[in-house]
Amino acid sequence: MGKNFKLTISGIEPDLVDAVAKRVIELTQPTFFEDMEQRFSVKEVAAITKKTPATIGKHIRDGILKACKPGRDYEITESNLKKYINGE
Repeated sequence: MGKNFKLTISGIEPDLVDAVAKRVIELTQPTFFEDMEQRFSVKEVAAITKKTPATIGKHIRDGILKACKPGRDYEITESNLKKYINGE
């Protein structure tokens, strides 16, 4: 923070590059991540619900438990975990 930098990309309007760079900086500020909902791994959900990771994976694939896969592994938000536990 507090560092200034100049980003140039040929063929793109400088104002657009600046707007995108500012938005990236905004999104990476600590307040953005502090507002994010807690996420759980499949193993964590399995331990919480006393089910096997295989069962949790099957429930995700069957659409019973909503999850996202931002990388290699599934992540389950706290609100989706609560809905799953409550049978919603």
